[in-house]
Amino acid sequence: MPPYNARGRENGAKRHRAVLIGVERYTGTRNDLPAVATDLRLMREALTAERTGVLRPEDLVVIPDGPVTEGPVTEGEGVPEPGVGGSGGRRVGPLQVRAALNAARDEVTGLLIVYFAGHGIVRPDGSDLNLMFTDSRVTRDRRHPFVDTLSWRDDVMPDLRNARADWVVVILDCCFAGNALGAFSPAAGQNFALLTAAEPGVEIPPGDPRTGTEFTAALHRLLTTGESGPVTFTRLVAGIRDEMAALKAIDGHPWIPDELRHGDDVVLALATDAEPRPPAVPVTPPPKAPGPRLQPGLPKGPAHRPSGRRSRGWTRPALPAFARRLLPAPGRFLNRVGVLVLAGVLVLAGAGLWHFLRSADDVACASPLQLRVLTDPDLRPTVQKAADAYPKRDSDGCRTVGIDVYDAKAADAVAAFRSSSLWQEPEACPVSGDCPQPQRDVGAQPDIWIPAAGTAWQRATAGGPGDGGTGAAGAGTADTAADAGKSVVDLERLGSVAYTPMVLGVPDTMTLAQSLQTNDPLGAIISGLEAAQPGAVEILRPDPEATEGALLATDALYAASGTQPASTLERGMAQAMRPMPSTARELMCALADGAHNTLEDQAAVLVPEQTPVGGPARAARLRDGGPGAPRRALPLRRTDARPALRPCHVGRSGA
Repeated sequence: MPPYNARGRENGAKRHRAVLIGVERYTGTRNDLPAVATDLRLMREALTAERTGVLRPEDLVVIPDGPVTEGPVTEGEGVPEPGVGGSGGRRVGPLQVRAALNAARDEVTGLLIVYFAGHGIVRPDGSDLNLMFTDSRVTRDRRHPFVDTLSWRDDVMPDLRNARADWVVVILDCCFAGNALGAFSPAAGQNFALLTAAEPGVEIPPGDPRTGTEFTAALHRLLTTGESGPVTFTRLVAGIRDEMAALKAIDGHPWIPDELRHGDDVVLALATDAEPRPPAVPVTPPPKAPGPRLQPGLPKGPAHRPSGRRSRGWTRPALPAFARRLLPAPGRFLNRVGVLVLAGVLVLAGAGLWHFLRSADDVACASPLQLRVLTDPDLRPTVQKAADAYPKRDSDGCRTVGIDVYDAKAADAVAAFRSSSLWQEPEACPVSGDCPQPQRDVGAQPDIWIPAAGTAWQRATAGGPGDGGTGAAGAGTADTAADAGKSVVDLERLGSVAYTPMVLGVPDTMTLAQSLQTNDPLGAIISGLEAAQPGAVEILRPDPEATEGALLATDALYAASGTQPASTLERGMAQAMRPMPSTARELMCALADGAHNTLEDQAAVLVPEQTPVGGPARAARLRDGGPGAPRRALPLRRTDARPALRPCHVGRSGA
């Protein structure tokens, strides 16, 4: 099919927008980036040029260009007025950027372009690209090293994957921009393109204040000189690589822009001989009506945005008792365990609210209800698939619900629920950043919590430190953090829907008696492996602080070790791999990245069944799903005494 064209007749009445973000000024140790002001001017010119531009000047939101109100985004509030201007030296913060992105996600129905120029930073292992703003800083906390930043993986990508837009195009002009490719996860059927200034792991020069950064200057040239036809995304990628071929990045690295695309293609500039811009098609805004004000003390965020349709001046009808019981309210927290509960809440949001709030003569789309779903890192891919499969639009084409799925370390999630008052009233944090802050450690207060095991729920609802309800090894962090606040949430547990068994992923090169390959105790399998390969077997599991599966796997290993001290087991795993990866999938990636060639053939890994234990031979092939070092998954015997062998309550997706 032909590339999507925002200036085509069929798309003329749709809402298009570009959110251009440029961070020139930085406090602390980060250098200012004076070239960013020029970058913003170049992108404005390229996107709104009279003949070649695909957008109008009024379609642009430029940051910094106008005030952005902090707090929940409501219709007509919290985003800068579209337009142009320039004050690149002004402060830019993550809250105003998040507000602009959320507004664009909900309001744009055509083409949405997001551009970022500024500093980017990643963790030591190259993961989790964070976009930095004026007051962003780096702490010594290894778990949460970045403050006042936006994570591409946890913040930006989850927001944009729920956009109403026909097409989403993101352009990142920052150091380590290519590291965003590893967390590129559009929704099923979503048209989404990501263009990065360089490949993963590459830092780029700051640019010349007079001409802008090399990458954005090249974009401007390509988007404004399309003499032989329209400039599509694929054509732009080929052109930008040619433009940058002769240049070098920091430390002499080849400077090669990178990209990923999900969908056909999209026009980003017209040919210079294109027809003049057609007259604007007026877009009738939805009728305004005074809505209820947020009560003091409620947490800020999209889940608490007014969700009713406006019609004839009324705001929101009274909901029946069963609906009010499931919606979040002060002092009562909606948390559910299991896919069944997720489905029930989504049906309520998509069908119940549509039935009660819809007016026969109301055709304007109101802001959709936002549901925030917190889950375990091992379960996030499965929960995300369930959220993607849910239909989010009604018969009028209006989006009825947005589902944000995010994860947090098990210890952080438990600590957050045990001191949940800090979600609404955070305490002052020392410069070191060493204090419990649920907004920082976990994210926004969720509406639904899907833990990976019942032990997480038990630890979160335990009466207090020292009461014996903190679960197995690794729960001490949660107890310590809980002292700083109190729990003000009401956790309700509906039970488990499915189980994911634990398996031991064993390399095919290892010898094991046939009698020990089917539903045998973990201790017997490990003893058999060590007896057949003396000194050549390493037993590994992910970091028990990060996921419930790893915590319970640790408990199972301790029980299977017999008289061997737990400290000996931990010392052996630390010597084999340090630091230990957080999730089962990350552990398999680490074994396959080429830095642990010997260990890859010696490691038997204890992970949930859905983990691809036969992962690729190298990390570069992991992204493509290629075959790797052969491994077989050995199922373990489940006994009532060892529930740790089946920890995951939600998300079974097969081996």
